Amino acid sequence: MTDPVSLDGPHFYQRQKLVEYIQDQGISPITKQTISQNTIKEEPDLKAEIECALFERQPPTQKLEMKKLQNLRIVSPIYSERLELCNETLQFH
Repeated sequence: MTDPVSLDGPHFYQRQKLVEYIQDQGISPITKQTISQNTIKEEPDLKAEIECALFERQPPTQKLEMKKLQNLRIVSPIYSERLELCNETLQFH
């Protein structure tokens, strides 16, 4: 999962798969009630956790390259903020 979203409740979905399901079925996969794509909620905290986990699995050389890109401001501001959060979480400097 790289782009987690939710509806009302503790269930998380990959955005594209949920959108496809709603377009095809028009109902919630859990409650079976009619829903629209407007009910999809962003999950930025979970997305950041996933990105940190993916960052942690990178080889040290790739982490260093990502850090260099962040310092050069080549990485987008949003990704840069998440990378900083990962650095703090993982204590990678």
